[in-house]
Amino acid sequence: MKPFGAAKLAGILSAACVAVTLGAWQLNDYAVQALVRDTATQSSLDAATYFIDKMPNLEGVLKGGNVPAEDMAFIEAVLQAKGVSAFKLYNTGGFLVFDSTVKNQATATLSSLGQHNPSALEALKGGTQFIKLEDEVDANGTKLLSETYVPFRSKGELAGVAEVYIDQTAAVALFRKSFGKFSALIAILVCLSFAIPAFAFLRRT
Repeated sequence: MKPFGAAKLAGILSAACVAVTLGAWQLNDYAVQALVRDTATQSSLDAATYFIDKMPNLEGVLKGGNVPAEDMAFIEAVLQAKGVSAFKLYNTGGFLVFDSTVKNQATATLSSLGQHNPSALEALKGGTQFIKLEDEVDANGTKLLSETYVPFRSKGELAGVAEVYIDQTAAVALFRKSFGKFSALIAILVCLSFAIPAFAFLRRT
């Protein structure tokens, strides 16, 4: 019976270790997703708010047309400093008036936020922030982007909405690496906590 008992116990331990490993991996995934969303939310809101508060001629830019050199220099500096992939401005009607990915703003297509993102337009109408994370595939692979819309006011009235895109791919990789090591360590320790008493029991029997 002893070999049978040992084999059975080994099977139970193996199943327990697999379950613990899968559980640790699942918890790791949940933790990474929550942390990425919190980090993306904070960084996106910080960047959007900075654009809104510090842009030299925001009201003029909202009217459309060519953007003053002073504002373009400011925008380029913030894009670099804040790690922003793209910055856009929409007027109160939900129409695009500035797009940092377009060089000549006078010839930029006047796109509608309602067509681009209806949920964001509803957020604009309600004066509330809207944030989402989405995967984007390009020639360099898959990137995780945070897309954030922040309505803002001027003289107490809704003046427009700022949109920022920030690449969160590096943050995700860092969080997964850090949490992955921790989860693996936890799984190993739990498995050992099962195995050591079990083998001690077998030795006594």
